[in-house]
Amino acid sequence: MKLWATVTQNNTRPFPLHSHTDFEILYYTQGTGVLRTAQGNIPFFPGCILVVPPGILHGSRPDGYFRNVCVYCPEFPGARSSVTACRDNALQDGQTLAEMLCRSLLEGSAEASSFAWHLFQAYEDFVLSRIGLGAAHLPEVEEVRAQIAAHFTDADFDLPGVIAATRYSADHFRLCFQAQNQGLTPRQYLSRLRLDYADSLLERYGAQMQVQEVATRCGFRDPLYFSRVYKNSRGLSPAQKQQQKGN
Repeated sequence: MKLWATVTQNNTRPFPLHSHTDFEILYYTQGTGVLRTAQGNIPFFPGCILVVPPGILHGSRPDGYFRNVCVYCPEFPGARSSVTACRDNALQDGQTLAEMLCRSLLEGSAEASSFAWHLFQAYEDFVLSRIGLGAAHLPEVEEVRAQIAAHFTDADFDLPGVIAATRYSADHFRLCFQAQNQGLTPRQYLSRLRLDYADSLLERYGAQMQVQEVATRCGFRDPLYFSRVYKNSRGLSPAQKQQQKGN
């Protein structure tokens, strides 16, 4: 398997959109910004690792300057159709491996090539292990979940805006959120909190509280929509739940 590598120059500015015929493993050592792709923008920062599959148009757009180490390989385990992101560990083992591998590949001697192959296997295993941890260790997931929990009763809560503030693409963030929250998307998690709260109100007050008020307290602006969502989830309408409680 042929491997090759490049290193951006220090203080590189925005990089034009381009694609490769190989997988590209990007390790960002300096700068912050986003990797532009057709699938959305993916933030980068020092210690960020991105695996870009073949054929995907992409280009780094930094906030100022950036530097990264790029390793290219024709195959990557569990071949993906979208960009995959993860972070280095606290000891920066990923950066050490990436830079050693890159130096070895750029040297090009027979001895270096043999060493590079073993380094690549170690780097590949490291990246795969970090991808397995990436979603569960994405701090923005916890931040968004906390905001949902704090504001789920607010009918004006702007969930898309909160997600957009993380600077991750909506699709990528949704996948990370699902991985950490038992397969629930952010929208499903918000709905579950609202419906669980509706259950508690209906259990406590029964017919003493009108369905419209229950809907309002749970963050639903439209009581008819609330009733439909509740019935789809619980198998009976809020009014039927009140009758059941009254019996």
